[in-house]
Order: sequence, then structure tokens, then C-alpha cells
Amino acid sequence: ARSIRWEKDDYGSPKWASVVNQVVESTGLDPLILMQSLQDWLPKLEGLPLTMFALEMDPSIIEYCQTRITSTCDQIRSL
Repeated sequence: ARSIRWEKDDYGSPKWASVVNQVVESTGLDPLILMQSLQDWLPKLEGLPLTMFALEMDPSIIEYCQTRITSTCDQIRSL
């Protein structure tokens, strides 16, 4: 289970542009640094299904997670 919920635009799955805005509003962090950090994370996220497969996770779990992984990757690419 997730231990973090975002104040806005969460609904069980964060909207990453909103997450960036919330972090910037709360911390004053440069949004470009935060967006670059998320984009640096993107290759690991894109490779997650292969990692799950290598760890011999049940294929039904990998399939179940694929939509959310793809959505998150798409959102991060668009930042």
C-alpha cells in the first residue's frame, strides 16, 4: 500500500504534473530540477516490467501493473 497521498489530484493515482506543482509550492524547489530528477528515474520505471519478470513475479501481477506503469511513464515524459 502507498504511504504517501498528494493533497490534490491524487484519486488513488497521482497526476505527476500536479505532484511537481505541489512540491514546488511546499518547498520552493526549482521545478526544473524536480522534473529532471523524475525524468532521470524514467528508464528504471520503464524497465520495471522486465525487472519484475526477472524476479519471477507472477505474470498476472506484471500485467496488472503495466497500465499504471505506462501511464506514469507517459506523464513523466510529458513534464
